[in-house]
Amino acid sequence: MPFSHQVFYNQTIFNLTPTKVLGNLNGGSFTSGVVAGWASGPTSIATVTFTSSSTNTNVTNLTATVSSPTIAPTIVTTDGGATLTETAATTFKALAAGQTLTMAGLTFTAGTSGATAAQVATAFQSIAVNTTAAAVNAAKTLNDAAGGTFTSGTSADWSSGAAGGAGGAVVTFTSSTANSNVTNLTSSISQVDATPTIITTDGSAQASTESALVTFSAMSAGQTISIGGLTYTAGTAGATANQVASAFSNLTVGATPSQANNTPFTFASAYVVTPGVFTTSTSLSGFIDKPGDTTSYTFLATGTFTIASNAATNTTIAAVRGTITTLKIFADGALAEQINYGTGISTSSFGVTNSSVTPITTAIINAQRAEAVLQQDSIFRLINDGGGTFTGSTATTGGADQMLGGSSNDTFTGNTGNDYINGSSGIDTSVYRGLRSNYTITTTATTDRTDPSGTSQLTGFLVSDGTSNRDGADTLINIERLHFADSKVALDLGVTQSAGKAALLLGAVLPGQLVYDSSKQALLGVVINLFDSNYSTRDLAGALLRLPIWNILTGVENPTNDHIANYLLTNVNNGVAPSITSLTNGINALNTERIQGEWLASLATSTANQTHINIVGVQLTGLSYI
Repeated sequence: MPFSHQVFYNQTIFNLTPTKVLGNLNGGSFTSGVVAGWASGPTSIATVTFTSSSTNTNVTNLTATVSSPTIAPTIVTTDGGATLTETAATTFKALAAGQTLTMAGLTFTAGTSGATAAQVATAFQSIAVNTTAAAVNAAKTLNDAAGGTFTSGTSADWSSGAAGGAGGAVVTFTSSTANSNVTNLTSSISQVDATPTIITTDGSAQASTESALVTFSAMSAGQTISIGGLTYTAGTAGATANQVASAFSNLTVGATPSQANNTPFTFASAYVVTPGVFTTSTSLSGFIDKPGDTTSYTFLATGTFTIASNAATNTTIAAVRGTITTLKIFADGALAEQINYGTGISTSSFGVTNSSVTPITTAIINAQRAEAVLQQDSIFRLINDGGGTFTGSTATTGGADQMLGGSSNDTFTGNTGNDYINGSSGIDTSVYRGLRSNYTITTTATTDRTDPSGTSQLTGFLVSDGTSNRDGADTLINIERLHFADSKVALDLGVTQSAGKAALLLGAVLPGQLVYDSSKQALLGVVINLFDSNYSTRDLAGALLRLPIWNILTGVENPTNDHIANYLLTNVNNGVAPSITSLTNGINALNTERIQGEWLASLATSTANQTHINIVGVQLTGLSYI
């Protein structure tokens, strides 16, 4: 079903008619040719079906031609000499997903969405000689979202300066051999195989028209692909498989590059918009679900929006109205389509029921569909995915809001009424107006309100305000933090979550259960924040081992690894001295571990330490910190 039709799920209708506008920012565009012999249908996750224009005939099979352009970085060398150290000014280029680039001993592999030239330059900037790939990744927090990571090697013979130049894509490397004409810096880059997979169903005279199911691949910058008479050229950042498929969708015989670059945008199957909540903003986003498809789709709409409210039916619609100028659709985080509305769609409306806390029913869906028909608008439940701030009703009667967050770190203030808040992913916070002592926190089982059947159950927390007509009793799902007027509470206490890791690490190091003492709440806050910033348990364990605290903890003026291992094992074992074998293993680990902190990190996350600090019990009510 194309987006130009209404699709609805849980109180949500999406009824916008977009036109795709291809260009460099959208992955690339058609640069030559005319569509001949074949027409294409809508896209469905990197695939498009082409149908022959010759009915009931076994025609020549559809084929594709792909170029392999030179995409290696440009290196301008200034030779060294008796009084001059050699340098190499390197201008990087974009890499496609999975593509590798090796320079100065290090190999960088682009992430699942590829890497821009600036991202590659940032990865290679400011690296000293003899730095390992793992050390660079850790120091720069390189990951898939940052364009990729270094996957092997150790920097050798060259150090690098800061990125700059045009587009931030230029890095100057300096030889580690001063005042000498050394062997020039070179690069090695893997080529991207962008050849699509084509599965042909032959036509025949027996009422069967030939078709070809084409599954596209990612393309590197400047790479071209020709199918059905048209040639598509990837943009300067390359093109994802979804972008290439989207470009080749909905083409008619005879279409020119100009026409093909501006065609209606549709998906192959019905998509639905998962409800969220919103604030007035110029940037709004949310989720798009395709039944039976595990791909994670999100959208990002930009424009000018204002909050409005309608009550044309028995269902109250709180809505954001305004003008959409651009709509981006992402598949598993990668840009699949960018839709440009030109001067904007001024009749767009986005809304959500917020008058009921019961699971979404068929009656609510039907009421909202009627509302959409009356208003002749689209209805959408929105989130601000850039880290939304959501505020519920302050009415002294009613005020029961339903809120759904996005993939970023969202903040919810439910205010009056018994609210249902689902933070989704990210590190999400629910804010309360009273002191911590005014509230009770308990675990609860509740219905998953994004499930239209109303049968799925989720486990969350119930936060109940003891003061009437203030914050009510809120049901929280996927909420990691609570902020009260005087303190904070962390609920993300799983052994792989930030607060859980902080409690385990400090619980292993501090005597007994001192980690839970009120005097340590500020320290907990600092360590939780470090874990939120993607430091690993090993990173922070190593930092703790380097602090001058072990003479106090062990009671030995100049403690060795023997003393530290004995103290930690005894502490985790609730005061019982370790066995000779355990102690020997601990000492050996501290003496020989490749990266400091590995053994302490393992001890902190062990079952014994989880029992030592009773992490399961703390998970039931949360961990206080400031």
